[in-house]
Amino acid sequence: MKASIAYVDACVADIDEDLLADAALPVPDHMPEEDHFWYDKEHPVIEEGSLFRSTNEFRMLIRTFAIRGKFDIKIKDSDTTRFLGHCKGNACPWRITTRTTEDGKTVRVNKIVKPHKCSSTAAVTTSMADQAWVAEKAMRYIQTEPNIGASELRKKLQAEYKCTIGYHTVNKGKERAKNSLYGTWGKSF
Repeated sequence: MKASIAYVDACVADIDEDLLADAALPVPDHMPEEDHFWYDKEHPVIEEGSLFRSTNEFRMLIRTFAIRGKFDIKIKDSDTTRFLGHCKGNACPWRITTRTTEDGKTVRVNKIVKPHKCSSTAAVTTSMADQAWVAEKAMRYIQTEPNIGASELRKKLQAEYKCTIGYHTVNKGKERAKNSLYGTWGKSF
């Protein structure tokens, strides 16, 4: 028997309205549009009005931004809703202020004072490349070369990002990346 629209309508008309009300699941017709975040994680552009998916993602990108720009950022104030940072260089006016938006997740750059133009403070060893940053950047090297040593990884990261990173920072970051990719040794049993 072929189902036609008239046949379906006739069947629905025979169903008790109370039965339909009890069985119906509320389905929202309007779905809020997702914000789309498009930025280059290796060469981030951070300017007033920029939006970032989360506080952690913003912090990772601001580190890459500072490392690429060859300067260090001193965090003046930071919590789950805001971030205030400024250049560590003497008398450099550059500073940044961010806040989370109403959704509690998205981070918006509210203000950047003066473009950064002072001389490099990260020429010796950068404090911006911490273990978490190294772990994120090292993952692609570890995926292609799982047995890469910390010294070789350090050379590759320093060549790519044009900064000096401490050996122990790279070693700990490499271990974090391996644990993230493959799990810890203790959890493998």
